[in-house]
Amino acid sequence: PAVERARQALPHALIHKGSLTEFPFADSNFDVGIADAVLMYADPKTMKKVCEEVRRTIRKYLVLVEWHSEKKGGEVKDHHWSYNYPELLKEYGFDLIEMKQLTSETWPHKTWYTNGRLYVFRRQS
Repeated sequence: PAVERARQALPHALIHKGSLTEFPFADSNFDVGIADAVLMYADPKTMKKVCEEVRRTIRKYLVLVEWHSEKKGGEVKDHHWSYNYPELLKEYGFDLIEMKQLTSETWPHKTWYTNGRLYVFRRQS
């Protein structure tokens, strides 16, 4: 149902239903990867596989809007996982270019402007 609604709303977009741990795409398939409020559902074991898939499929940039933690290994905040993405993704070949705290103007839900960050990463050469 959600995939069909997305295909109807975005008829020219390529929309796939997949897994966080097994992307149905070739190596180095994308210049840019974007995740918005998705990784907060990945426990540490799953996150390791996600990071491996991101490294495998993303050539240049990664943009995330996710919850931040100072703990690289992750912690649960308000029933969602949060990670120190700059430290975590550095191990997988991505350098932080920019990180911005969300604000009440950019995201009106308090848990998001308290915990949320916009991250932009560049793949190391």
